[in-house]
Amino acid sequence: MIIDGRPARVHLVTASARRRGAEIQATQLAPRLAALGWDVDIAALHLGTDGIALDIPVLGRRRLGPSTVLALRRRARRADVVIAYGSATLPACALALAGTGVPFLYRSISDPVHWLRGPLHRGATRVQYRRAAGVVALWPGAAERLASDLGLDPDRIAVIPNARDPEEFRPPSADERMAARARYGLGEGPVVAFVGTASIEKRLDLAIDTVARLPDHTLLVAGDGATLAGARRRAADELGHRAVFVGEVDDVRPVLHATDVVLITSDVEGMPGVAIEAALCGVPVVSTPVGAVPSLPWVRIGDDVGSLVRAVLDASAVGTIDRCAVADYTWDHVAAQWNDLLAPIAGSTAPRNRHS
Repeated sequence: MIIDGRPARVHLVTASARRRGAEIQATQLAPRLAALGWDVDIAALHLGTDGIALDIPVLGRRRLGPSTVLALRRRARRADVVIAYGSATLPACALALAGTGVPFLYRSISDPVHWLRGPLHRGATRVQYRRAAGVVALWPGAAERLASDLGLDPDRIAVIPNARDPEEFRPPSADERMAARARYGLGEGPVVAFVGTASIEKRLDLAIDTVARLPDHTLLVAGDGATLAGARRRAADELGHRAVFVGEVDDVRPVLHATDVVLITSDVEGMPGVAIEAALCGVPVVSTPVGAVPSLPWVRIGDDVGSLVRAVLDASAVGTIDRCAVADYTWDHVAAQWNDLLAPIAGSTAPRNRHS
């Protein structure tokens, strides 16, 4: 995308600089857009309070503090289009870009109405959504809810899924699988992995209860968070030595290489990256019917302990899955969709002298 003889400029902004789903997606999208000819800048509103830090610039100490919003305004004025990647970036960009003429797209990363808190919050959120040049939902159901529950014009809503690199995530060799299982002290029996933040909505307790009904399986937990201490106690009571906690990991591939089934037990999700990563590694996925997950063709669904147990057993029996099912969720496919969405927005707003 060339504007006035130069590459079009896109600025990505994330809520934090911590290793979380939206932040990972944004930092992976940036180099893909650069490879397509965009001049890409990325920054986080604030550092964040927990988890592994990513190597991206931080704008301020508080997500919506005055100095943070001002820093975002200054940085974004050099862009032709901004992508606000989830969470607090919506109000931040609605405030920071007011009156600048710089358009922004809001990337909705979860159930678009789950976090709304009463009519006042709903009204304020609706105004912020309408200030965006467009909204990018993760799956068609989320787009429908944005239109029906928040009154957004369906023509202003695009649907683009999350993505991962199939060269980075691939099935392990026999030696890689053996090494991964040895790394975590796992035996030869089947392993069920829970990967993610141990927060209330992720329902690690439900994962523990599910594996408790699978006496031959071990639960491998990769993640940290507020409910982890309680989960460890619960797992000790229900699973004993069949629970292995490895903490937060900066490279999830050894966990996936050691695993037979990935289990997602959340009450709230968007499109969890681990579901794509697992599938690219050939690992079956079982999940509660949450967010975009039921739309992923390789995922088995269960809505309570009994049905999750049956789904895990079915997935274990089938073994590795075909990576072809994940083709639409790889960066070659998804980055092109972002490029096609961004180009007309950047081109339509180019004749503005604000790039000094």
